[in-house]
Amino acid sequence: MSDDPAWSCELLGYCIESGHSEARRLLDAAMLPAPKALIVKELTRLRLLTTARSADDSELSGILAVYADMLTDYPADAAIAAIRRWPREHKFWPAFAELAEEIWKTCEFRRMIKDALE
Repeated sequence: MSDDPAWSCELLGYCIESGHSEARRLLDAAMLPAPKALIVKELTRLRLLTTARSADDSELSGILAVYADMLTDYPADAAIAAIRRWPREHKFWPAFAELAEEIWKTCEFRRMIKDALE
């Protein structure tokens, strides 16, 4: 590793020589979604920390439910981390595509490993 601030690295490849079933088990566990109730709690926190157009209670409930339902397609830790990171970096409530992009950045290596194991 270099002390040069311009230094960066890129994963070019990897080799899994044994333990494919254990690697798959661990990867499957790392890809599990968060419970919807936890996602709704985190989204509610996000809503309080960002600026968004006004919505009545039933509309807000619907927005949170739809986001939570769609977020069950993503690994729990990555989804929660993206939701928590969002208000530190952005002022406004995210479009779902923006949030999904943040989540997938966190999961890039997991997806690469999953592809290699399949």
